[in-house]
Amino acid sequence: MRVLLLLTAAGSALRPPKMATLRQTAHGLAAKTVAREDATTSRLLALEAERRELQARLAANEERQRALALGKDVEPKPPRVLKKSSSASCEASPTVWSDECDIDYDVEDSSPALAPDESTTEFLLGAASRGSWLVGLLAAQSLSSLVLEANEVVIQKHPVIVFFLTMLVGAGGNAGNQAAVRVIRGLAVGAVVPGENGASFVLREARMALVLAAALSVVGYCRVIAFTANTSSTEALAVAASLFLIVALSIVLGAALPIFLEKINAGASNAATTIQVVMDVSGVLITCAVCGYLLDGTSPLAVLLPGVAG
Repeated sequence: MRVLLLLTAAGSALRPPKMATLRQTAHGLAAKTVAREDATTSRLLALEAERRELQARLAANEERQRALALGKDVEPKPPRVLKKSSSASCEASPTVWSDECDIDYDVEDSSPALAPDESTTEFLLGAASRGSWLVGLLAAQSLSSLVLEANEVVIQKHPVIVFFLTMLVGAGGNAGNQAAVRVIRGLAVGAVVPGENGASFVLREARMALVLAAALSVVGYCRVIAFTANTSSTEALAVAASLFLIVALSIVLGAALPIFLEKINAGASNAATTIQVVMDVSGVLITCAVCGYLLDGTSPLAVLLPGVAG
């Protein structure tokens, strides 16, 4: 009995320190859990702020693109400015779900800065710059008449060339403009940088050119065969081959021209009108060369250099 009493007394003496240790461990775990929750909340706040900043920049770039599409002069503006709440409760216990602790942006700072009212001199200088470019394109576009005149014989012999000439040069202009607009937009938002990733973008568009040109040439061949009377398969093939070359060339030039103009500070925005004129002239040239070769066996050099024997 004495031994049992002694053991019971010893157990009672050891129990309070164990309980104290357990309480300390529980308090430590609770403190760690709270600290972990605070760190997670802070991380969520940082991620939310980063997400909103990216959204603000994207919205600013889209607004700038719309302004550029309307022909307005746009000055670069910094991204939206963060405006955080200075509430003491937010600093004490921040949370991403509280409206009063939410992060907002200065909407006014994200709008594009349009150029102020310009003077008469500035207006005339802008008109002279754009007008000189358009006059040069007009002179270049007139070269197509020389190509048609030099190939009058093959055109009279195969009227199908005249029937589908506008379709061919129009398809080239559309394809070139489509590629040019993509690159111009990439230059505006910084996705395409001449000297860094410009070449890789042009190579990507070159692969796209082969796919689109093949698809359009098949459609063009079917169009000539199905809806044109008294047209041979050879003439349809000549039109389809011309369409393939025109579309492929226009997409590659449409992607490369804005980058080239931007690099020489000539204005990438001029690429859209330039590619249209370039493809009008080169489209007529390619059509006459291909049709002359496939239909009459004339050397393509006879189109480039009149007087050269086929």
